[in-house]
Amino acid sequence: MKNTLFFILLFISVFGIKAQEGFLIRNVSLISMEEDTIVANSDVLISNGRIKQIGKGLQTDGSKVMIIDGTNKYLMPGLADMHLHLWGDSTALRLYIANGVTSIKSMSGKPEYLKWKEQIQSGNRLGPQLYVSGPLMNDISFLQRYVPLPVKFIFFWFHILVFSIIIYTILRIVFRKKIKNHPKRLLIELGLPLMILLIVYVIEYCFVPSIQVAAEGEVCVFSRDWEVRKLVSKQKEIGYNSIKPYTSMRRSQFVTLLDEANRQKISVVGHIPSRVSVDDVIKHKMTGIAHVEELRYHFYNGYDFSGNAIPFDIIDTTGLDNITKRLQKAGIFVTSAIVVCKDYIDRQKNDSNFFSKPEFKYVPTKTLELYKKQGFLTKEQYPEKEYWLLVTMLKSYHKNGVMIVLGTDSQWKNDVHGFTVHEELQLLVDNGFSNYEALEASTKNAAISVNAIKDWGTIKEGKRADLLLLDKNPLENINNTRAIAGLCLNGKWFDRTSLDRILVDLMDYQIKNDREISPSK
Repeated sequence: MKNTLFFILLFISVFGIKAQEGFLIRNVSLISMEEDTIVANSDVLISNGRIKQIGKGLQTDGSKVMIIDGTNKYLMPGLADMHLHLWGDSTALRLYIANGVTSIKSMSGKPEYLKWKEQIQSGNRLGPQLYVSGPLMNDISFLQRYVPLPVKFIFFWFHILVFSIIIYTILRIVFRKKIKNHPKRLLIELGLPLMILLIVYVIEYCFVPSIQVAAEGEVCVFSRDWEVRKLVSKQKEIGYNSIKPYTSMRRSQFVTLLDEANRQKISVVGHIPSRVSVDDVIKHKMTGIAHVEELRYHFYNGYDFSGNAIPFDIIDTTGLDNITKRLQKAGIFVTSAIVVCKDYIDRQKNDSNFFSKPEFKYVPTKTLELYKKQGFLTKEQYPEKEYWLLVTMLKSYHKNGVMIVLGTDSQWKNDVHGFTVHEELQLLVDNGFSNYEALEASTKNAAISVNAIKDWGTIKEGKRADLLLLDKNPLENINNTRAIAGLCLNGKWFDRTSLDRILVDLMDYQIKNDREISPSK
């Protein structure tokens, strides 16, 4: 109830100040992202949530249309983050708005997020345009390594043994005379239990679902290929925007997933499982790869899933360019997610300094303390050369023309939603991207990745009015994306004062409602 009341009041306080039918941004330097140019002295007319007209010297009915002075300012499409995790806490949505981010994608979905999506679309919840991937798709072995042996036996074998004993007992009673007098009695006595056990196992494997969390949680596990088809179809039916394969899938499951997803016409964006080859990714038409680092399993040996130190003396990047060229030719995009790995290195260098960043004041204290206590990957677990390898892969993608989509993998524990988008942009530029290319990853490419380029991602007449007004030119310095003068979200205008109010109210809410935010909550 407290949460609902807070967000209703915040919603009214922000939207209540703008009652005009539309607005005109006048005399602004336009960065449309249609091409790498700036069009000076442009006017952009917004009406009914859409970009109605772009030109110079546009005339409007001043009594109905609010005029926004764009003199000495720069207008670009709203930013996007196409890889993040909400962990069931919607306060992250406000952080994105305050940072000029108008489209986001949760890469581990649950029905609750689909409700948020509907509420945002209908104007009943304040938040950026929300895309939602289905729950993580993973082989049941992903859970088994965390399950004690007695529990494994109970959940994975006990029911098979019980049913086998019951069937054997019934047959033994019904056919006791025939078995007793049969010349091959000993063979039957020994072979019948084994035969029944095998039959029950086959029936269970083919027709009885394994443990699944497909409709409620953010993780979905399975053990059979036929389950994969069923779950892909179910996730499409529920309304998720894409399917996400995770690390432990077997090759047959992965191929089945892609085959069914292509048949259902739903995108597949996720990890490349360790038991799957890049050939499989290309041949079976995966849509996108969720992390730059995914290729490290495939062009050198030595990755250790236990988190132990990697023997870097065996790293050989020969062949990396050949792989990235093939991915480019196949039209497979890659989501960046660099900042989350950079955080590991920064925490190793100075943990207290890392958490002194001002944006951490928007994270509940209990959440912050939780992840400080949990620590981070040590230098042995994540050496600096691992980060070097990551940016080496990024540079190979970039050099060979693979479409990079901006994502941050933000998830409360090492970073702050929204603020990481600007950090990710800077990291792209630090590693060879031009300022325009970095912006492209968070605008045009982001829209392409969710098949929405006709609706947003560039500034063009008829498109959704998601616009970011800046005091400084981001094509001169990528860090200027932080110099936010105002934001247009689906045709609704937020000036700097409104955006600051969102942050102040949110900080107050986090203090009054201190809590731990984690995947298990």
